Amino acid sequence: KIRSLPGGEAVKIVAITASVFKEEKVNILAAGCEDVVQKPFKAHEIFNTRALLLDITYLYEEKDEGAIQKKGIKLTPEMMAGLPVELLQDLREAVLVLNREVALEVISRMAEQAPEVAEGLQALVDNYQMVELQALVEE
Repeated sequence: KIRSLPGGEAVKIVAITASVFKEEKVNILAAGCEDVVQKPFKAHEIFNTRALLLDITYLYEEKDEGAIQKKGIKLTPEMMAGLPVELLQDLREAVLVLNREVALEVISRMAEQAPEVAEGLQALVDNYQMVELQALVEE
């Protein structure tokens, strides 16, 4: 359908699929896709595919490893135990559904009572360490 639209021939289409056998990939490409990315994929695979198909170059900002280290506060279950139960429950629910925005909102509410804990939790969310965060709130 995309190819039949005006300008559709110029559209770059990439299929994202859970499994690709060689014959499936051939069929996907024959259906009009330029490439196939297989799940589970890393973000860089999507960006690399886009860069190749669109003939673009991404400019990446250098991470300041020192700043990341400063935020790397080692959180313990004991530190979490001092927080109000309602905030911990709200955070647990946000983490379970992987809702980053809600998790950050709950963490901002924690900052008044426990700024160091909130800073450590925010670093986990900022670095997409949701598995570690989930383990921490479950303890």
